[in-house]
Amino acid sequence: MKNSILISLFFVIPCLLFSHNNFDAIHDFGTYQENGVLVERNGFIDKDSNEVHVPQYDEINQFGEYRKDWALISVNGLLGFIDKKGNEVVAPQYDEINHFGEYRKDWALISVNGRLGFIDKKGNEVVAPQYDEINHFGEYRNDWALISANGRLGFIDKKGNEVVVPQYDEINHFGEYRKDWALVKANGRLGFIDEDGNEVAVSQYSNIIIDDDDGIKKLKNGQRTKINKL
Repeated sequence: MKNSILISLFFVIPCLLFSHNNFDAIHDFGTYQENGVLVERNGFIDKDSNEVHVPQYDEINQFGEYRKDWALISVNGLLGFIDKKGNEVVAPQYDEINHFGEYRKDWALISVNGRLGFIDKKGNEVVAPQYDEINHFGEYRNDWALISANGRLGFIDKKGNEVVVPQYDEINHFGEYRKDWALVKANGRLGFIDEDGNEVAVSQYSNIIIDDDDGIKKLKNGQRTKINKL
C-alpha cells in the first residue's frame, strides 16, 4: 500500500509541474470566474486542470465589468470580449470599447482608427465604425443622435439607420423656427429639414428670419419671400 502511494505521487507531481511550466503565471480559482483559474499568457483552466480556453490574450479583464457574463480581452492592442464558456463573442478588433448603456441601452460605443460606431449586447455591429463624432441620443430628437463625418453633420436613429446623411455644416435644434423643423446650413446657405429627415426647404437661402406678423421669411439674393405661413 505504501509503495502504491509513492508510485502515485511520483506520477502526479511531475504532471502538475509540467502543467504549471506551460504558463507564465497561474492565478487563484474563482478570482475571474467560478471553477476557473486565469493562466498567463492569458487563458483559463478548470478545477480539474483542463484547459477551457487556450492562452492567447495579452489581457483579460474581470467578468461582469462590461456585461454580466463577458470579459474584455486584448490582443496586440485590439479589444474584444469572451463569454464564460470561453467563446469569443466579439473578436479583438477595436481600439476602444465604452461601457454598455452610456449612449443607448444594450449598446456600447466602439472606435477603430478614430472612427466611431456601436455594438449591441449580442456583439453585433449595429453601427459600423465610420463617424468622427456621435452625440447622445435625444439631444435633438428623442430617437436620434447627431453624427459627424468629415466635418459634415447628420443623424442616426435608435436602430442605427442613417435618417439624415451627413451633409450639413450646421444643424440647429428642432422647433427654433417652426415646430418639427430644424434649420440646416450647407456651404453658407440655409434651409430646413423636418422630423422625418426630409429637406422641406433646400439649403439655398442667405438668410432666414421670423416676422411676428406672418411667419418665416426667406431672403435670397436680397429678395424676401414667404416660405410657409405658421
